[in-house]
Amino acid sequence: METLQEKTETYREWKKQLKRHYRKFAGFAKEAYRYEDVEDVHQARVHCRKLLTLLKLLDPDDREALRVPLKRAFKALGRVRDSDVLIADFVQRKEEAPDGDTAEMLKRYLKLLRDRRLRYAAKLEKRLRPALRGKFRRRWDDYLDGALPKQALSVDATAQLRRLEAKLEAKQAELRELAAQPDTSGLDLAETLHEARLIVKEIRYVTSEADFALKPLPGGALSFLPVKPLQEELGALNDSRVRLAQWQDANPEALGIDPDVYRRMTDRLRGEMERRIREVSLADLDERD
Repeated sequence: METLQEKTETYREWKKQLKRHYRKFAGFAKEAYRYEDVEDVHQARVHCRKLLTLLKLLDPDDREALRVPLKRAFKALGRVRDSDVLIADFVQRKEEAPDGDTAEMLKRYLKLLRDRRLRYAAKLEKRLRPALRGKFRRRWDDYLDGALPKQALSVDATAQLRRLEAKLEAKQAELRELAAQPDTSGLDLAETLHEARLIVKEIRYVTSEADFALKPLPGGALSFLPVKPLQEELGALNDSRVRLAQWQDANPEALGIDPDVYRRMTDRLRGEMERRIREVSLADLDERD
């Protein structure tokens, strides 16, 4: 049983982590909508996700109503970040294009991506402001010294981590069923693997950002699952999934693209995604550290 001093230290650690990630999120977010460095968008999103993970542990029902503005900020940052990743990927593909027709097609597609990115970036400040402005900041400060101390004493982060691991194992069973069906499309399987990736990322952030509140397993590990390798594999797969989905949303006629050239690129992107799916070892989800 924790002593009063231990409980006080635990609360201080929760507060320190929350303050640190909010400070970093706010700092990078203010730089993000100036668009001087794409890394600002990425880092703002990372720290926003870590904040959301910690708040979900502490306040699962969001009674303090802090997560909604942060979720909206995260979503807006995600649109810009996805655009940045896509633009960088297709710039490289254009440079390595096997022929002039493919290079011209990718040049036109990149213009579409850059125009879309500008629209997302133009809305970014508006989407981020509710999580940065004075009203939210006052609620945030009140939370750190008001509801947080009680939540820090009552939260069972270990139990919530074990539920996440069980959720991932249930997703594993779903993946095995999908993989066994001959009529399952690559996109269906990729979407389910993407859902598994989100669970994996949440497990990783719980074990890295709330390690002070977790009871270790025999041997000192915090999680049953080797989440970092899985996250990297599933992250690469998700990039392939998003890339194919965004490409298929393009209108080749409106872009003046040769349908045959467009179809060849579609087949290539689908093949890359399917290869990524095969590279994800579902057996890894059964392993224990």
